[in-house]
Amino acid sequence: MKEVMWPLGDEEGTFDYSGESQGVLISETPTDQELKNILLRKFKSKEISFDQLCEQTWDLPFIPKSYRAVLREMEGNEVTIRRITSKKTGISGVDQIRFR
Repeated sequence: MKEVMWPLGDEEGTFDYSGESQGVLISETPTDQELKNILLRKFKSKEISFDQLCEQTWDLPFIPKSYRAVLREMEGNEVTIRRITSKKTGISGVDQIRFR
């Protein structure tokens, strides 16, 4: 649902539902640096597949596109990516991400 609603947010990337019984879907514009910090803290010295990483952090206000961008930026420094599902530069499915 986050992926569907993401482009419908305002220019800052926020999206609020106006119904009283519903909470805020994406309360503030999340930054790539915030995601990077969270991933480094939560998965330090661990290896996990891309799908598992997204599943274990589903409550964060990020979409898979954000994860891919951050992981590509971190590749070679903070993480090593072993591509199983993806081709040369993609990240998806059971591709293994090892955090240092």
